[in-house]
Amino acid sequence: MSQMIRALVTVALLAISAEAQAQQPARSLESVLVECGCLVPAMPESVLSTMVESDATFMNDDRGFVVAYWPAPHDREDAPWHVIAGNVKTGRWQEAQMPVENTTPGLMGGRFERIFRQRGVIIVEMRVAIDGRAQSILTPDLKRLAAVYATFLQVLPGGLVLYEHPQPHFRPTHFVTMALLDLASHNEVEVYPAKPYDRVRADEIGRLREFWKSPKGQQTCKDNGFAYGGYACDFPEDFDSELWSRTPAAVNETTHGIAFGILYAPLAAPDGAGFDVIVACEDVRTVDSIKCHETTLAAWQKIFPGATREQILRRAAANPRRVPWQ
Repeated sequence: MSQMIRALVTVALLAISAEAQAQQPARSLESVLVECGCLVPAMPESVLSTMVESDATFMNDDRGFVVAYWPAPHDREDAPWHVIAGNVKTGRWQEAQMPVENTTPGLMGGRFERIFRQRGVIIVEMRVAIDGRAQSILTPDLKRLAAVYATFLQVLPGGLVLYEHPQPHFRPTHFVTMALLDLASHNEVEVYPAKPYDRVRADEIGRLREFWKSPKGQQTCKDNGFAYGGYACDFPEDFDSELWSRTPAAVNETTHGIAFGILYAPLAAPDGAGFDVIVACEDVRTVDSIKCHETTLAAWQKIFPGATREQILRRAAANPRRVPWQ
């Protein structure tokens, strides 16, 4: 991460945290636990009386509760955040502290947003930039397995994590890049976009190059304005795209395949509109074996007419090469 981007992330972090904490006063941890339905009678007064910042967040489900918070006042950048997990029915609970590192985006501190579980692990998410979140992946006994800087995260079988890299907010284009992380080894690999580019992406880049050379393209480029780093027409390979936000990746544990959807949404595309692609991955066993390629949603719809997006993703995960890779 460059010094400029790191500075932008840090400024956004400080602004978000300062604004949020100025809006509401600190409260006692006991009041948070009562609201959560997480109060365990055995908790000592020294814990219950702890004052915490207003962004304390919690989750309480049939497997127990998790509460994450900053002790108040949160006035040191290197101060750790705290997390408590337990079960009201059993009366058991434990607490841990999570160090922060302001030079590592995934370990930065920010405003807590949510806590959720996936495949047996706990994810604590906090916003650390306009378009980025630090997501700590914890075991049920509160050991941190990893921390990633992401806009999207999905835990896969075999201790693998698929996640989307955030992009600096003030860029001329915003495009999807995805990585796969191994929680055991901490090795990771970039899985999207695949290189060399598949035909659908190469064709789109070629169309955009030609469009930006045209008088209409040049005017569109100027009208859109300059952003941090240049104009949109300066980056035909990095055209705007979006991960399907309401449709998580489909996973097939039998075939070891996954599939997710992407909207190609380049500014002033030659055809006047974007279109969708399906990214299908096979051999999702390790970071070294995974292979991903993209083909058009339209090609899948020809094979499975009337199928919903979710159904197509499931079929792509079951047979990633059903639409031939090109």
